[in-house]
Amino acid sequence: MSCTNFKVLLEDQLTTSQKRVDTIIELENELMSRKSEAEEAVMSRDHLELEMRELQEYVHRLEMDKNSTLNESANLEEELALARVGY
Repeated sequence: MSCTNFKVLLEDQLTTSQKRVDTIIELENELMSRKSEAEEAVMSRDHLELEMRELQEYVHRLEMDKNSTLNESANLEEELALARVGY
């Protein structure tokens, strides 16, 4: 093999290696981007789960208040009925 052929062979190998390195760098960047997107999705999901729990607690408090109001209303109606009978 002549020196020129050997040089061409080495240059081809270098070019191929550089393309591989470039591809690896692109893939690593894509992987970092996807990891970042996944972390953001997890944070968003966690935030939505917290909001959902807060809303469930709020609905529960509203139901308790409604039941309390209904009981109070029933008691007032009963007192009013008794007061009418007494007069």
